Amino acid sequence: MAMVCVLNLTLLFFFIEGQLRHIKTGEPFVFNYREDLHRWNQKRYEALGEIITRYVYELLEEECHLKKVYVPVDAEETEPRSFIFMSEDAMTNPDKLMILIQGSGVVRAGQWARRLIINEDLDSGTQIPYIKRAIQEGYGVIVLNPNENYIEVEKTKAQVQLPPDSSDEPAEKRERKDKIPKDTKKRRDFYEKYRNPQKEKETMQVYIRVNGLLKHMVPTTNNSLQFTCWICLRKDPTIYNKHAEQVGILH
Repeated sequence: MAMVCVLNLTLLFFFIEGQLRHIKTGEPFVFNYREDLHRWNQKRYEALGEIITRYVYELLEEECHLKKVYVPVDAEETEPRSFIFMSEDAMTNPDKLMILIQGSGVVRAGQWARRLIINEDLDSGTQIPYIKRAIQEGYGVIVLNPNENYIEVEKTKAQVQLPPDSSDEPAEKRERKDKIPKDTKKRRDFYEKYRNPQKEKETMQVYIRVNGLLKHMVPTTNNSLQFTCWICLRKDPTIYNKHAEQVGILH
């Protein structure tokens, strides 16, 4: 099991025997790659996490033979959608169904913890061993994705708040800024870019619609769980209710 991913021109990582290693040194991932740039290290870590997420999605389809199902199932072409993963018999298996849900945060379908994937191995940090065992034992499987419940879109110019007018600055201060050497300014801008916790682009979250037909099926106070557990899995809830009762989800 191997994956190669490029984070930066000099940073290459891959999985070997399920463990993440640097392609040149064979060393594990180190968070504090640059001790003086915490924000840069954080962005590098987040970039790696995004690549791992896509890789786990691939494993769910290729190794676990699950299919990706987009929700809501009745979404318009231009409407935001999310997705879950299901085995072929998830909605027809008359005996057993296993539903996997990860915790809140940045983790997505198929993951338990990003930290475990990076620092330990894929078996520790993903749901893949459970999925494979469940399929061997004759279970239908549904892998939910409760944290993938919105998309981020870039704000339009009208939505982005304009920066304050620099003309209000004292003339002396503007003159000092103009005299800064180009090399110094370039270096300062580089540091500010990675130390500033705000994103380079202004974005807004567009939440994915909860299917009204199935929303009422499950009494729960956890909105994110309600969103992905019961959203658009099946328009005929009869079989789904039966499975949900078997695993103790419906009261």
